[in-house]
Amino acid sequence: MLWDGEASGGAKTLTVTHPTIAPGGFARVTNRDTGRALIARVIAQGADADTSRISAGAAARLGIGQDDRSSGYVEEIVAQVGPASWYGKAFHGRPTASGETYDQNAMTAAHRFLPFGTWVRITAEATGRSAVARINDRGGFIKGRVIDVSKRVAERVGFRDRGIAIVRVEALRDR
Repeated sequence: MLWDGEASGGAKTLTVTHPTIAPGGFARVTNRDTGRALIARVIAQGADADTSRISAGAAARLGIGQDDRSSGYVEEIVAQVGPASWYGKAFHGRPTASGETYDQNAMTAAHRFLPFGTWVRITAEATGRSAVARINDRGGFIKGRVIDVSKRVAERVGFRDRGIAIVRVEALRDR
């Protein structure tokens, strides 16, 4: 793992290059020594077949030094499966963690760690129906939940009346 502030987006951008993970996806970067981890956007495939490069911001958050070649590892985030719930009227019109105003009729969702603006495909296991939503809030605050979705998303995938469903959440590449 190499620290690369200039080529990978600067101090405030959390990005990573990787030899096998395609650009536009997401990866969990973990400091082996401390266990600290974060989610970074994959911006390019690395030129060196055995080297990943992380942005200065990611390195700072993880406590990885500029010359430290071995203390981090990168793994691709493909999908999560687990319970989802929806939130509606009580939060409608209130600010989200991203600063947007929550709209229960928009195709949006709250996730614990995916960056704001990430598009995800949410598929209900029971119905097989899916919808694409944009992450604009933090959530999944009830233990075990992988995502909270707007009322509109819950209607589209078929669990509004039940309130909760087992879903598959896939982070989509750049849309």
